[in-house]
Amino acid sequence: MKITRQQLRRIIREEKNRLLVEAPTGKDLLGEFQAIRNRLLELTNILEFGNAETPEMGGLDVEAQSVMASYTEDAAGVMDSMIDELEQMIENGGVY
Repeated sequence: MKITRQQLRRIIREEKNRLLVEAPTGKDLLGEFQAIRNRLLELTNILEFGNAETPEMGGLDVEAQSVMASYTEDAAGVMDSMIDELEQMIENGGVY
């Protein structure tokens, strides 16, 4: 089956419009980043304050929980930096 140039252009235009409509916006990404950061902070709190399972229950020992808490806290800090950068990009019109 052959298609004409006009048909090909129309297909490309329709697909481009479909992708633009479905693409996440900067605000969508910002919300996702904030949700990830919040989950990391929740996990850090669980690990730091001993709300996790004990080794007898199949969980981590206190030292491992402390190490994991520092990792999740560091990851939350990275997410904070990413959120700040994305907010600046949105403000400056670099991301929609």
